[in-house]
Amino acid sequence: MNSKSLIVTVLVASCLLATLAARAEVRLPHVFGSHMVLQREMPIPVWGWGDPGEKVEVRLGDSVAGTTAGADGAWRADLPAQKAGGPFKLVVTGSSTVTFDDVLVGEVWICSGQSNMEFTVGGTMNAQDEIAHANYPQIRQFHVAPYTTAGSPQSDVVPQSTWEVCTPATVPGFTACGYFMARDLLNELKVPIGLINSSWGGTLIEPWTPPVGFAQVPSLDGFTKQIQLTQPTSPAYKQALGDYLTSLDKWLAAAWLICNCKNGISSYEIGRDLGISQKSAWHMMHRLRFAFHHGNFNKLSGQIEADETFIGGKARNM
Repeated sequence: MNSKSLIVTVLVASCLLATLAARAEVRLPHVFGSHMVLQREMPIPVWGWGDPGEKVEVRLGDSVAGTTAGADGAWRADLPAQKAGGPFKLVVTGSSTVTFDDVLVGEVWICSGQSNMEFTVGGTMNAQDEIAHANYPQIRQFHVAPYTTAGSPQSDVVPQSTWEVCTPATVPGFTACGYFMARDLLNELKVPIGLINSSWGGTLIEPWTPPVGFAQVPSLDGFTKQIQLTQPTSPAYKQALGDYLTSLDKWLAAAWLICNCKNGISSYEIGRDLGISQKSAWHMMHRLRFAFHHGNFNKLSGQIEADETFIGGKARNM
């Protein structure tokens, strides 16, 4: 092979590698994983992301479902309802293949709430005896941890969240309420039990409630408005942001006049322009002038740094 042919071959290979690297690997949210439990006797939704237009096949045992990723790369396939059983392999195939092992089908319970649900088996009475006898391979827990907050529903949980099989080594971290319930259900129903532990001690009920829950109750209209103010795409958020920026512009303009106007400006004029009382304007003027003349006023950013405030017209150290 001559040098020109070698260069062409290398370039073609590089382009092929770059093309392959640019393709997004098919992926699923972290609630899907090895050792998970899927709900029996109901269609089983499986979803994730890939390349736009990508063909995706989902296989669980002998059941197969196919779908195509949308323009945003999101896809969903629904497997037919299954009877309790397993273990199975869940195999998702697109531009790449993802395989989850030791998958069971049974009863899935969401264990949510405050510290009563968060309380673990490791802290219960007779914990050592309970832990020693906790050999229940058909009980599994998915613990949503560590704690995170968000202003809107998220498409995935943190990667640290995984499914664990109930053994003496893992059960100390299981929700105690969920574990004892799962043990009774397993003995009675004889089917696998999955626990999704999404508990957080000390939390209020409101953060756990979806916006539609507040919207349907007129007396909770205040919560609905608060939620809208956290959504950047909502009209309420855009209006509040616009109002804030408008008032900020007025404040900065007034601050500049206070610190730079040689002819002087009255607290009445500042109060009128900012829509505040003359008394509030007076305190603002004195605070700004104090900071400005002591070199603590950043003209470019509008930041104020001062360790004194004015009470009754006199400076007080704070």
